[in-house]
Amino acid sequence: MVVASIGGEVRGEFTLTEPGRYGGPGPLDPKLIVRGSSAEEGSPVTFTVGGVGADPGSPITIFKDAGDIPAWAQGVVAAAVKDGLLRGYPEGDGSTTFRANRPISRAELASLAARILEKELGPVAPGALQFADAERIPAWAKESVAVAASRGIIAGYPDRTFRAENNVTRAEAAAMILRLLDLLCR
Repeated sequence: MVVASIGGEVRGEFTLTEPGRYGGPGPLDPKLIVRGSSAEEGSPVTFTVGGVGADPGSPITIFKDAGDIPAWAQGVVAAAVKDGLLRGYPEGDGSTTFRANRPISRAELASLAARILEKELGPVAPGALQFADAERIPAWAKESVAVAASRGIIAGYPDRTFRAENNVTRAEAAAMILRLLDLLCR
């Protein structure tokens, strides 16, 4: 059974959508895919399930703006930082920020997906970037985008562009997350 917290308020219990597909032994041990009542538009949702390894009380001390991270997300963010999946943004004063209320770009989500993939499966050789706008992908994200693209986690638009700085839509995020889960659960 999974408990969902929307904006810090527990709203219901959920069950795994496909227990044999994303649950059981393996890297996900069920961690993510659930079915239940939908969240309100724009409301943050956190799923607390067995195997996540996030302690809701974990303090986040590496980010200068840690106070901006909502309480319902702090345990998950702390676990992702501990696992090296989230790094934050280096600032001019030598500090690092998380920017909790900022949308995520396609380059950022591709980088996160590549880190998760490599954490779970080991090093992955990046393929050549085939996007028409590959030169516009930030240097810090190029290798991760190449890894995610070579493994089929991300795809470009019909005009062969990646559009690295675009914010990720819900549809794009869902597609990337499910493609990543499919790779991890094979």
